[in-house]
Amino acid sequence: MVYFGIEKRKFRKMRYLKFLFLALLFSALASAQTNKWSTLEELTLVLPEHEALAQFEGEWEVNIQFHFDEKEKQPLKGAGTADNKVVLGGRFIESRSQNIAFGMSITSIAYLGFDVRLQKYTLYSMDELGNFAINAYGDYKKSDGKFLFEGSTMDYVTRENQEFRIIYDFEGEDKIKYEVDFLLPDGTYRPYINAEFKRK
Repeated sequence: MVYFGIEKRKFRKMRYLKFLFLALLFSALASAQTNKWSTLEELTLVLPEHEALAQFEGEWEVNIQFHFDEKEKQPLKGAGTADNKVVLGGRFIESRSQNIAFGMSITSIAYLGFDVRLQKYTLYSMDELGNFAINAYGDYKKSDGKFLFEGSTMDYVTRENQEFRIIYDFEGEDKIKYEVDFLLPDGTYRPYINAEFKRK
């Protein structure tokens, strides 16, 4: 009788543990489904981070300087216009610019967005100075009014990897300072392109 009683208590304990395990498993699955749904839903939403991109919208006059040769103290200069539009329901900025520099007409196209998965701003840019595009990821510091992107690309002369940063510095609603800098081996940056955008 004692032996049977012990076995009976063991059976009840095992049944309780099994029930507890199933309850926890069901709860975890339900939670996973909820999280999955909220994540999928979030991927379709226009977030405050996307709304910050609306600052780029509009028509701009552009003055640009190219520092292609670091030995030359005088940069090559150019000027033109940029037309930035909010596209895909507020999720991206499409920027199309036309500049005249060193005797050439240069068209460029860029897309700026915010990747919810990475929690990073994105930049995809191409122009007529090359047959390749650059891709960069970054952050926005609202207190400073700055978008800072970082990325890397292959140097088309040396074929080596070149890291860079791109900065959009909003000096009020109608002026943007823009710069592209190359990272040097000593950890400092060398200016490559500087530009100033003024709203029309």
